[in-house]
Amino acid sequence: MLNQSNIGNNNNKFYEMQIIKAGAGFILFTHWGRVSYKGQKKEEKFTSIKPCIAKYEKTFYSKTGNNWNNRDSFVEKNRKYTLVDVVFDSDEESESSEEETEKNKKSKKKGSKLIEIPESKLDKRLQKFISMIFDIKIMTKTLASLNIDQKKAPLGKLSKKQLRDGYAALKLIEDIIKTGRGNLESACNKFYSKIPHNFGFSRPPLIRTTSALNEKIELLDTLNQIGIAGEMIKKQQKQKEYVNQIDTYYKDLNCKLTPLDHDSDEFKMIVKFVNKTHGSTHFWYTLVVEEVFAAEKTEEIERYKKYEKADDRWLLWHGSRKSNAVGIISQGLRIAPPNAPVTGYMFGKGVYFANSVSKSANYCRTSKFDNVGVMYLDEVYLGNRWKKQQAHYVTKLPNNFHSTWGQGKITPDESTHEDFLGMKVPIGNMINAGLNTVLRYDEFIVYDIAQIRTRFIIQMRFDYKN
Repeated sequence: MLNQSNIGNNNNKFYEMQIIKAGAGFILFTHWGRVSYKGQKKEEKFTSIKPCIAKYEKTFYSKTGNNWNNRDSFVEKNRKYTLVDVVFDSDEESESSEEETEKNKKSKKKGSKLIEIPESKLDKRLQKFISMIFDIKIMTKTLASLNIDQKKAPLGKLSKKQLRDGYAALKLIEDIIKTGRGNLESACNKFYSKIPHNFGFSRPPLIRTTSALNEKIELLDTLNQIGIAGEMIKKQQKQKEYVNQIDTYYKDLNCKLTPLDHDSDEFKMIVKFVNKTHGSTHFWYTLVVEEVFAAEKTEEIERYKKYEKADDRWLLWHGSRKSNAVGIISQGLRIAPPNAPVTGYMFGKGVYFANSVSKSANYCRTSKFDNVGVMYLDEVYLGNRWKKQQAHYVTKLPNNFHSTWGQGKITPDESTHEDFLGMKVPIGNMINAGLNTVLRYDEFIVYDIAQIRTRFIIQMRFDYKN
């Protein structure tokens, strides 16, 4: 697939080519137009393959300025199309995926027989949670809210290479914003050409502020996480065994999830943690714990062993979009790639946690109309904390430090902190810390994922006030 964005000319267009075997001959199928619109289609018939390939290669060169045989070392040319690397499925599979998932694959056809799919063996609460995080409609709504063209990048099917190229384009934009040197429009054209966006007939906007840049960084992070979910969904659809879809998804998460009884000590502790640490500045919603799942991920447990008996282990909050849950649960929290821009990371590229539930809850990006989110309570080894009271980009911690503590004005009352399995749980009324700091709430950052162990995954309801 080829894509071209040019902000100055209000271009945001695609060009697709495919050679199709048709009986004894061949068809060169081309499809072009503005991103997210039907565009135009053309079919050219050939009696043999050689002239068909020759026409394909000639068209590719005219559109990109690159030879087809050298596409692995593709060089972008000004005012030409760029090559977009996507993971293709068959048309039939792609078009039927949402319909099959929606029906939950209650039955399949085998020849002329209808085979009933067995009932799920999972707890009803876990079944509901798995259905929610694998819901294609939630993922497509997220992509739509981020202006991603879902026809060209359905369910995050841009390849890993394409996402890396997207990060590299954002890094170039970041450098131009910081230094004021370079062609910002050209850099934005490059990004939009790499990552197809749906702007309708509106002109693609310049990414000229750090806020706009942060939004695009989050977009790529979300595309990456949704891509993980998309691969799992695709894998399940290709299975020939007649198994329950929900059970298969759960197995593929590779993480044991155990629903907690609402009258258990752990559930009550988490509800208390939520009620006590909701920041006063986050007044437009309240939080209700719907379900809690104790998490056990073998890979994390093994990696964390060297810290499991250490002092200064904390139970801390992390929030992210619901559409990211499959990626986070299956692969754990990750640190931003080296080629990603540094903008948006106050204390460097690491994994960020909070002791205020609402500080993390805001990153769930819920709304009045989509008010259930997924949050994480992780055991985090903070060790010796490097205390900072304003933004300080960390590339490497000083010797003998294990994490950064961005100290906030408001913090949970230390006198009421609790203990859970040797961890410190910062439960307490939010009080003034008495510090001269620019941060409102505490932030804790670790730069090694070995210092993290997922303990609880929370299905959280956001009740928005009028």
